[in-house]
Amino acid sequence: MTQISPKVALHGTRLVHFLSDLAIEDSAFSRKNFAERLGRLIDFSDSMKLSEIHEKLDKWTFEPAPTPVETLREDVIRVRMLLVQSIVTSLVPAVEFAHMKLPSVNAGLTLDKLVTFDPYHRIYASHQREFEYKIKGLQLRVRDAVSGVSPDLAKLAALDEAVRDILSAHTLKYLAVIPRLLGKRFDYLLQEYKSLQDESDPQSNDSQPDEEIMKMWIQPNGWLGKFLGEMQGLLLAELELRLLPVLGLIEAVNEQAGKK
Repeated sequence: MTQISPKVALHGTRLVHFLSDLAIEDSAFSRKNFAERLGRLIDFSDSMKLSEIHEKLDKWTFEPAPTPVETLREDVIRVRMLLVQSIVTSLVPAVEFAHMKLPSVNAGLTLDKLVTFDPYHRIYASHQREFEYKIKGLQLRVRDAVSGVSPDLAKLAALDEAVRDILSAHTLKYLAVIPRLLGKRFDYLLQEYKSLQDESDPQSNDSQPDEEIMKMWIQPNGWLGKFLGEMQGLLLAELELRLLPVLGLIEAVNEQAGKK
């Protein structure tokens, strides 16, 4: 069975490092003063909510409903693999069964449309909606199962629910920044390609069919192929980040099982 380990601090996630490597990191993803910025996300009313939940936890009535740890792991792995497959197939040219397809000249788009970020933005946003829907459902299932394992884990599940409710709007706000940053990267790679093209042979593409130009762009060493590889990396890194709360619950179950 594949091992799942959530022991990755938020400031060290692959998403932050990926944005840094692409030189498109902004203040929303700065690794500095993370604890201080997280504290600012939780206002006074949110702090009161957490305080009330802590008080209720002292009077918590535990109802055992044990679920095999292996079942929880399999559910997480299944959802994770489905989302990874969705990312990969949506960014591979000519994959007919992908429910999110790359824009192409074969779909009736002109090269002018293909050198705008809009169609790629739609794909990224579609994946983010898919993440939100499927991971939220996964977290609910895992949380419900964890709450029946032991009194301590039942309290942890209650806190997990409260923290998600408090931070969900902030999380969505910060993750919504990623497509904008990715758009800047798209523009940079396109302008870099155009500059190199003008320097070498500004007329080289004039006589080529749109299909041939697109094939050249989409190659791994082409500017668009490079962009799609980076877009895939960002999506996979964002998926990793969104799964951390679920993986934390699984790790808590693993640790308790190891103590028995």
